[in-house]
Amino acid sequence: MDAIILAGGTLRGEFAAATGTTVKALLAPTGETLLERAVRAAKESDYITRVAVGGPPEVEEVARRSGADFCTPGGPSAVDTALRAAEAMNATGMLYLGATDLPYVTAADVNHLVQQMPDLPAVGYAVVEKGPFDAAFADHHKRFVTLSNGRFRSGGAALIHASLLKPLEPMLRAAFAGRKSMGRLAVLVGFEVFLRFLLSQALGPRVAPSTEDLRRRIEHKLGCPGVILYGTPGIGFDIDKLSDWEYVRRRAQAPVGEDPRETAEAH
Repeated sequence: MDAIILAGGTLRGEFAAATGTTVKALLAPTGETLLERAVRAAKESDYITRVAVGGPPEVEEVARRSGADFCTPGGPSAVDTALRAAEAMNATGMLYLGATDLPYVTAADVNHLVQQMPDLPAVGYAVVEKGPFDAAFADHHKRFVTLSNGRFRSGGAALIHASLLKPLEPMLRAAFAGRKSMGRLAVLVGFEVFLRFLLSQALGPRVAPSTEDLRRRIEHKLGCPGVILYGTPGIGFDIDKLSDWEYVRRRAQAPVGEDPRETAEAH
């Protein structure tokens, strides 16, 4: 299996000023860059043989030093970056697509996702449940969506068969563009599922859709098998805001044996 590490994220304003870089992949909150961490997790996986990094020219040196087999220019969106990398690799089978803003991702996290994918052309998207996430990061708040079978947040990884990248390009672009827009989300998952989600905000999770409802709807929309991949906490913790960066830094600097929650409360 090939892996594509998406390293095109940028920082602006206060976040960029506080960290001294505009390239998110080059943040180093734990002593190694996020890009190094992402490449290492893929390279050490039991299932991945080649790794490509797609991003701006600033990441190429770190990517090569980390052991990436290919470095390709980033595109206007993550979809463009993935397409360019897949073409450069001449990828033909299942692809692991990983974000670079996951400071705790490991090879075990990658293995856990890959083991859930069927051996056929399909699309898999990672979600992380609140319970395990809170057990790992109880002292840091992240947003979760309430469904009928639990509370979940998106994970920073997906799996897709290379043969589906081109046919599904319009849908993948729509999904990426609409990932943070409630209106566009309604179009993607369908009005009925979206209405159940809205009603659940007032009536409780019993009327909310389940992950299986979402899977079936997305599968229908894509026209190919879809899989919900239940990820580990390391797949669900992303550095999206300055407060995330500060949390990871505090946790990394806490003395061995010290409860990181006490460190966080002290700040």
